Amino acid sequence: MNIENIEYFKYLLKFLPLAAIGTIMHEFGHWLCAVFQGSRAIISYGFTHLIDPLTNEFQYFIFIIGGPISTWLTSIIGLLLLILYFRKRLSDQEYKMSGGHQISFFATLFCSRAVFNTSMWVVEKYLLNSGVGNSDEEKISVYLGWPPEILLFGGLIIVIIIILFSLFYLIPKSQRKLILITGIIGSLAGYVIWYYLLGPIILPVPS
Repeated sequence: MNIENIEYFKYLLKFLPLAAIGTIMHEFGHWLCAVFQGSRAIISYGFTHLIDPLTNEFQYFIFIIGGPISTWLTSIIGLLLLILYFRKRLSDQEYKMSGGHQISFFATLFCSRAVFNTSMWVVEKYLLNSGVGNSDEEKISVYLGWPPEILLFGGLIIVIIIILFSLFYLIPKSQRKLILITGIIGSLAGYVIWYYLLGPIILPVPS
């Protein structure tokens, strides 16, 4: 195995846990909003389960919005740190991503869940002809009386801008191909591993 292949393998391993970490942090946002309102809740591998029912629609709205806020806040902080690391670079030739730089980039990518949510909404609506979906953005839209397209596609556009800006401006040119390939493969593999293999074992749905 040559040096380039080793580098690809190392980054692939770094991207694998992102789906699990991002999901848990997202669900922690739901959990925190539930506890803040006096309700007990349990986090499983992909959901936050309310033990004590919330008393009105506004409380449920706060509970639902907690997940997206946690995700977007993490991404914004990651992006700001990523910009700071970029400003400290020496030159494009000498510049390589440090450990902190990589963590900042990974945190920035947490908002990419909007890509999955919007894709699933399109599939459910136009291919499966199903009704209202189960994503947070759709539930928030129902509460606000908005068409779901506003939050879903609005979030998708913002995510695309953030990813393109990060990849083609804040990441060293010499590492862009590496990041792009390992990011796509590692994130998708990590999602499957977490949601269908490890997640249900480590954080099972409460009975």
